Amino acid sequence: NKIEKIVKHTRNYYYEIELNNKDIIKASNDHRFILINQDVKNTEQLKTNDYLTNDLYIKEIRKINQSLDMYEIKTSTNKYELYNGIICECENI
Repeated sequence: NKIEKIVKHTRNYYYEIELNNKDIIKASNDHRFILINQDVKNTEQLKTNDYLTNDLYIKEIRKINQSLDMYEIKTSTNKYELYNGIICECENI
């Protein structure tokens, strides 16, 4: 999977997604996650108990009203994997 492009931007707010193993993912409202059942949801569509891998599910989602620098990644397969095995779909950048 080859990285083709990375774009940095600042968001005025973001979401903290807490997983059942206590990991926290910081994501923009339109970040696209691929669930274990292959559904694709952006952050604002996620719900508690959505499974992101066989072992990891969403315990809590919090909107944080602070600005944060974020990065969009474009890959050759239009997907990439986070450190914990969660698969994300690239945005059109």
